[in-house]
Amino acid sequence: VHLPSAFSPNGDGVNDEFFIGTRLLTRFSITIYNRWGQTVFDSVEKDFRWDGRDQSGQDVEEGVYVVMIQALDVQGELVEETGTITLLR
Repeated sequence: VHLPSAFSPNGDGVNDEFFIGTRLLTRFSITIYNRWGQTVFDSVEKDFRWDGRDQSGQDVEEGVYVVMIQALDVQGELVEETGTITLLR
């Protein structure tokens, strides 16, 4: 799993959503946390797209967010990835 380092959901049509390639993964979950450990986004959909809004639909602040991914690859092996994504407006 390759995590991009940043995205900019500012409505200019360029790099407005955070997503990753999940073609070789079967079961999948992603959770994104703010600096206080609160969940701002989660999904079990492989083709998820995060547009920089929290679960209530409000824009989140610029900053660094923790990304945690758990999945199974096509061979049934557990894939766990933790990283960060920087949101720039």
